[in-house]
Amino acid sequence: MDLVQRQSHIISQVLSPATRLWLRSQVTQVKALNFQITGGDRQILTGYIPQVMISAQEIIYRGLHLSQLDLAATGIRINIGQVIKGKPLRLLASFPIAGELVLRESDLNASLAAPLFAEALSNLLLALLQTGGTAIAPIPSFNQPLELSVLSVAMTSSQLVFNVQVQAEPVIQSVQLKTRVDLLSEHELLLKEPCWSVCQSAPEIWHDLPDFKLDLGTEVSLEELAVQQQAIRCRGRINVIPAD
Repeated sequence: MDLVQRQSHIISQVLSPATRLWLRSQVTQVKALNFQITGGDRQILTGYIPQVMISAQEIIYRGLHLSQLDLAATGIRINIGQVIKGKPLRLLASFPIAGELVLRESDLNASLAAPLFAEALSNLLLALLQTGGTAIAPIPSFNQPLELSVLSVAMTSSQLVFNVQVQAEPVIQSVQLKTRVDLLSEHELLLKEPCWSVCQSAPEIWHDLPDFKLDLGTEVSLEELAVQQQAIRCRGRINVIPAD
């Protein structure tokens, strides 16, 4: 058997099924999952995979819904000895993933059903509101103990629009919050020109808030972030750290 044939056998008969099973185990739902593994026999038999290209649609990952995902993972180290024996694939070291994702308006709203995502978004918007130091009638101050829940999200050609409820026992007030999202640096987002208004107020009055910086951490490196009509497109790189 020549080198090309051996490589084809290892990838198609051993590594590809294990990789597909591992990828599907990481998500709740995925549609049209495609991937391509590249590497030579000697590299793969040492547990080193030079590159995996992944394309998927309609993904649910830890409650977060994504419409489209296109990724390239490089420098992957796995437990190849155990995989050959039929054991599950396991990642042995961190590695970078570069690619692009599309998050639609419907994805964001579906993701609100995930407690971790909803809590993180609620905490972010509450922190943003509290930077203004203003009150929402009949809530006298943002600085008192408050709870915020996100009811829905909408997208315009340049803004994210959040419909939220702010609660200070026993008062509940419906508020709309709008903001642009710009890329401040590869690790930071800027919520730019945010403002809020009490829903169904007459006349409608918008209150400005200070710009708000969001640190994504050093493991994230973004190159592009665009809020478009009913979709967010994001391109960049992230380091994947294997679970213990």
